[in-house]
Amino acid sequence: SPLRDATQALTNAGDPVTGATSDGVLYPTFDHDALAELAGFGRRRPIAPGDVLFGPGEDLPDFLVILEGEVELVRVDDQAETVIATFPPGQFVGGIGLLTGQRLYLTARAKRSGWILQIDRSEFRRLMSSKPALADIIFGALVARREFLGVSEAARAVRIIGSRHSPDAMALRSFATRTRLAYTWIDLDDADDVDAVLDSMGLRPVDTPVVVTPTAVLRHPSPADLAAELGLAYQPVPGRVFDLVVVGTGPAGLAASVYGASEGLDTVCLDAVGPGGQAGASSRIENYAGFPSGITGGELTARTAIQAQRLGALLASPAEAIALRLEQGFHVVVLADESEIACRSVIVATGARYRRLAVD
Repeated sequence: SPLRDATQALTNAGDPVTGATSDGVLYPTFDHDALAELAGFGRRRPIAPGDVLFGPGEDLPDFLVILEGEVELVRVDDQAETVIATFPPGQFVGGIGLLTGQRLYLTARAKRSGWILQIDRSEFRRLMSSKPALADIIFGALVARREFLGVSEAARAVRIIGSRHSPDAMALRSFATRTRLAYTWIDLDDADDVDAVLDSMGLRPVDTPVVVTPTAVLRHPSPADLAAELGLAYQPVPGRVFDLVVVGTGPAGLAASVYGASEGLDTVCLDAVGPGGQAGASSRIENYAGFPSGITGGELTARTAIQAQRLGALLASPAEAIALRLEQGFHVVVLADESEIACRSVIVATGARYRRLAVD
């Protein structure tokens, strides 16, 4: 498949959290013993050629292991279909949305008849916490797939269209980059004929910036609108009380989320802008323990964020906390959209904010 061919060109021996890696990490094949362990977490389900296992816009996919037959991952648009990858028996279908909750933007369908093992979200969490050897393999594949999909044909499923001189367009692009979203940036300043480029997508210059997904066209969206479309925004659940709310997703806030989630606390981490805080935009950090050669801010916060999510923490942004009050023995965090989060403990890790001169 195109994804496999490109993988060979990008293979390195680096950390799969932040770089491309080998086929063995992207597409692990479970042996008979591993499949027997996995069987206790799900149910067998038959598949026939053409069966759609999931499609764009769907929430929270299940973890699917191919037992017999073959499944392909496809990007579908108005012009054509592009096969991103094909999964034979012993491999699993799924991406980073299994951890982050991001909505799907690709289609998985059966290519040959057979059987799959379907593991729902709750059982997948139990699998990841109770089977460390399997969890390490699955986690490595999920993270490697996320990073690689960003440089594959899959990235064309989400397009951000605008001018590099537009603050609104740059805010969207910054949010997408911080969240490690696989997307394509179309800079209208590089187009010979802007009207023709937009007209080919049924758009006009007045519509920009625009985000085009397989299920929606967002005209003049904010990062919060994009997050909501992708399923990354905070969704209030009536009656839910978190053990811990962390405000701020810089290194300190993300570390607090890791420790909270690792202790079994129901944890949510909020940020008004996007994952990483100010550190996420730093080109180099050389004074963070554990990285003697230094590390980019984006890499540091990406590693910590995915570690927190693997342990069960919920990361939500943009989600600006504007108030905090006590009510009936609980803390209540109020967000800018007037939604409220009840919790037992709050950690405020909002960091610094620059005071800017009132000049243009």
